[in-house]
Amino acid sequence: MGTCMTTASKKTASFAASITEKPLERLHRRREGPAMKALHRHCHTLDESEDINSTIQHSIDGTPSTLLSPKDPSLLHAVYLAYEPMLDIITSPPATKSAIVPDFGGVAFQNNQIKMRMEDKAAFVLSMHGPQGIPYDFFGVYDGHGGDFVSNYLATHLHEDIQQLFQQDATMSVENAIITSFIAVDSALEDLEEADVCGSTAVVALLSQFDGYVANIGDSHCFLFDGCHFYRLSDDHHVRNSMEISRIKENQGIIFNQRVSGVSKVTRAFGQNNEKEFIIATPHITKFKRPVEGGFLVLVSDGVTDVFSDQDIEKYVRRGLHTYQMDAQTVSSKLLEACRLRRAHDNMTAAIVLL
Repeated sequence: MGTCMTTASKKTASFAASITEKPLERLHRRREGPAMKALHRHCHTLDESEDINSTIQHSIDGTPSTLLSPKDPSLLHAVYLAYEPMLDIITSPPATKSAIVPDFGGVAFQNNQIKMRMEDKAAFVLSMHGPQGIPYDFFGVYDGHGGDFVSNYLATHLHEDIQQLFQQDATMSVENAIITSFIAVDSALEDLEEADVCGSTAVVALLSQFDGYVANIGDSHCFLFDGCHFYRLSDDHHVRNSMEISRIKENQGIIFNQRVSGVSKVTRAFGQNNEKEFIIATPHITKFKRPVEGGFLVLVSDGVTDVFSDQDIEKYVRRGLHTYQMDAQTVSSKLLEACRLRRAHDNMTAAIVLL
């Protein structure tokens, strides 16, 4: 990709992904397997000054138990990983191969100790027809708040709306399709009472053989590694963004207790009909050229960025993909496990797409 990136409009879709829990037997294997027993032994005996290379014991399939540095103090609490399972993101209809990207994967995690509901949702759509019939893959992560109604709605309808726009007008640009669909879906939610106090952020990526588009509203994010550099392609729409504060105040809105109208931390979202005058769904869009080789995208909800910096995400994903040669699904899972070791308190979703 080099250094050439343009910011514009973005979005696209093809088939929704539901989030389903791994079988109970799988969780039991994690709790009772040799790798976990070894990890338990080390966790109870190590101190912070000790050389703890032993804590990255390899599991049965040869992958490390965590992407964290061997000397990370968080590893002293690695026993925490045994108690709550990851949730797989399942493509629907089932598909494991893409004609556009070499590999992709995604997982989610519900923090049952703090969160009553799993409000993160996701949609993966392969080979949808874009402008001029060009196939695109669609990947979307939605982080609901105030309930899961809106995030569920997005995981079902947002990519469908984009696909319908291309069917109606094959000459429509990807940017225009993204903007139009975001606004149209949000308008449809205004007619639904369930979306009055419920909302959701969104980050989506639309990829062809040659280029890609990333669109987001809220604080869910997408990152690009182009083989040399790591970029954040999304924007932060929250009350710490000075441009967003100015926009809200120009519309006679107020920021109270670090929230819009004292209610919302994010300044752009789907739903939240009661604050629709200030909480808008116009997306930030970035277009980029696909790197020649070695690149990847990472899409995450804010449960990940709450505990990991951009540099952390780059380091751990590159370690998994390039150092340990893991597949995208495994690295997604390991990334969330590393977040859990850092005591992430929110629900989390991570999707990794190789370019």
